[in-house]
Amino acid sequence: MITIKQVFALLLLIFILQSCDVTFPKETLIEDTQAFIKKETNVDTSVYVYGTTLYLDVVFEDLTTNDSNKVIDIYKKIQDIVSAITRVPLSSNKDINIVVISAFDSQYKVLLRIFVNIDDIKKVSHSYISRTDYFERQLMEFETEELAKQAIENKYDISLEEYIARLSISRTTNSSLGKKPNLRFSNYNVDTLFFKAKNIQDAKTIMPIKETLKQELVRNLQKYKIYSVKKATVLDEKNNIIFTINLPTLNYYMI
Repeated sequence: MITIKQVFALLLLIFILQSCDVTFPKETLIEDTQAFIKKETNVDTSVYVYGTTLYLDVVFEDLTTNDSNKVIDIYKKIQDIVSAITRVPLSSNKDINIVVISAFDSQYKVLLRIFVNIDDIKKVSHSYISRTDYFERQLMEFETEELAKQAIENKYDISLEEYIARLSISRTTNSSLGKKPNLRFSNYNVDTLFFKAKNIQDAKTIMPIKETLKQELVRNLQKYKIYSVKKATVLDEKNNIIFTINLPTLNYYMI
């Protein structure tokens, strides 16, 4: 299985900022981007812009195949698409902070989403952050048939707070917690991040998840110098509070 580091490895090769010429003017950004991706990868895509978030959707009918050769081919195409699409915000007069690449099949049985923070690309290209740190900031999500279509259709402007929340969930889920917690980002309101969870009602399950999520949130909030988030609340499917995390007050001197 191709790892998240391999998916993003090509990004590090293309992020030497070139000229300041506007190759993708905001007036024709969508059309120009679709044409550019087609030219670079020979793949048809659909592009959308919501605020400072650029979405790219691509359909792969073989995404659910068990044929290893087809899987390798699809992931290579996804790598090529990621490498190409991330050049767009660097050569546009449209302010784009987050790029979301969604790969799915037409029946919405599975969804792979890759989130790219453009500021991280600029920082690693100028050696403001290390490659190790850059890899740790990368975000990939999988959705199955239950939520794939809903996730694809739910497009909006993604804030940095949401990016941090999703990144923290990803790292919490991938940590050594035994059974993987079913955690999802819900929303951000004033100073609180809200999450939804399933099947983590008992205390033995809650405590390690709570501690790990808190550690990841604090670490990522520090990395991105976000001081406004004070709490994180995890809700069940009926919006009952499972637990609340009170986050320490972060300031510049903690970074």
